[in-house]
Amino acid sequence: MALPHRVGMSYTLTRDGLDELLAAIRRQGFRLVGPVVADGAICYGDISSSADLPAGWTEEQDAGTYRIHPRPACRRLHSVPRGTAGPRRPAACSTTVT
Repeated sequence: MALPHRVGMSYTLTRDGLDELLAAIRRQGFRLVGPVVADGAICYGDISSSADLPAGWTEEQDAGTYRIHPRPACRRLHSVPRGTAGPRRPAACSTTVT
């Protein structure tokens, strides 16, 4: 499943596509590690599918303080019906904490 490397090109991977990619990597014998919510923090841990990723969560850090909280305005990863062009905006969003 190698994609050609082209400068200026972008590719969209649906949630189902991400799950297929993760399954293919796992079948090759690799351990999957990614960001997860555990013990009140976003940290690295074993994952098996996109459902394990912290979509919709953000962290807030300040001097001596660390918190995670849901991002209600964030569009979470979602499935796109086959044969459609997919989302025009990124499925995941980021937040800058000031």
